[in-house]
Amino acid sequence: MRMAERHEEVALNISAGIDRANLQALVALGRALLQLPSDPPVPTSAMALLLGAPALASVLSRCDTPKGLCVLHESQRFLDCHPSTSSECMIISLRVDKGSDAAHYYVSLPETYGMMETRLRFAQNEDVRSAKAPHFHERFCSEDALRLQTLPLSAERLGGYVALSGDANPIHVDPAAARLAGFEDVIAPGMMLCILAEMACCTVLQLGRLREVRARFLSPAVAGHPVTFIFEPTLDGVHAKTRVFVIGPREELHAVVDLFAAQA
Repeated sequence: MRMAERHEEVALNISAGIDRANLQALVALGRALLQLPSDPPVPTSAMALLLGAPALASVLSRCDTPKGLCVLHESQRFLDCHPSTSSECMIISLRVDKGSDAAHYYVSLPETYGMMETRLRFAQNEDVRSAKAPHFHERFCSEDALRLQTLPLSAERLGGYVALSGDANPIHVDPAAARLAGFEDVIAPGMMLCILAEMACCTVLQLGRLREVRARFLSPAVAGHPVTFIFEPTLDGVHAKTRVFVIGPREELHAVVDLFAAQA
């Protein structure tokens, strides 16, 4: 992504952690939405809840969105993250790079060598309204690919996730803000789609620990509709990789999530 000329940077070390009760509630939410018979493992991407920890949230809340624009989640990456062991306070290095059209958050965990990268884009409301979602095509995967559909992502369920994650973007909980930004209704957070995709895939394919998760967000998943995860394992060099397509009821492509297994 091109960063505009105006550039702000915040870099600091903070102590923060993920509330274990929030992790348990996230697992319960995922199990309910995916209609799983038992609890899924805590996903690597649950490290996203760290952004809602008060120490980080207070810093990120000062990174204001430019007036007249809305915030869209463009991509996400997790590397060597272990959220199930992150309930106690850890030393966190946070760096924020911000321009007039984008913002990047880099969170690193020096004690565990983990890293989380968030890329956001600032968009005009008119651009959001006119944007067309890309379409999923069967040729993107083989006929052996597996599918798992969620229950409808109701506004109540989206609100439940937002309460756990501390996501401050109003387009996820406020219908008026969502419509002002150009959406039909509130939309699912990209992090939530990433977490559910990982839960679905790791449960069905019985994947072990992941080294890396990468996600690209391509179109909004509007409240009230289910999403479907389509996945199959592939290879990427020496790493086992599984690509997950996240699609809506009209086969619109919401996101692509790549899961990389940890080496034995």
